[in-house]
Amino acid sequence: MRIVSSGMDYEATQLCGYAILIVSALLVGIAFYAIVVSKIMPRTGESVLDTIAEDTYYCMLVPLTIPVTVIAVYWNWVSMKFFRHN
Repeated sequence: MRIVSSGMDYEATQLCGYAILIVSALLVGIAFYAIVVSKIMPRTGESVLDTIAEDTYYCMLVPLTIPVTVIAVYWNWVSMKFFRHN
C-alpha cells in the first residue's frame, strides 16, 4: 500500500488552479475581442476575424449566459430547500 504525500496533492491542486486561471483569462480575452475590439478595428481580410467583427448576436451569448446560469443554479438550490424542508 502506497501512501501519497500531501505535498503531491497540493501541487496537483495548485496546477489545476493555474490551469483554470489561464483558461478563464483566455476566455475573457476572447470575449473582450469579440465584443469590443473587433467592432473598432478595420476589416482584416481573414474570414474568421471578419465574421466575428460582423456578428451582433453570438458575441454576447457567452457573457450573458453566465448570469442566467447563476440565477438558474440559485432557483434550483431554493427549490431543493423547499422540497426538503416541507
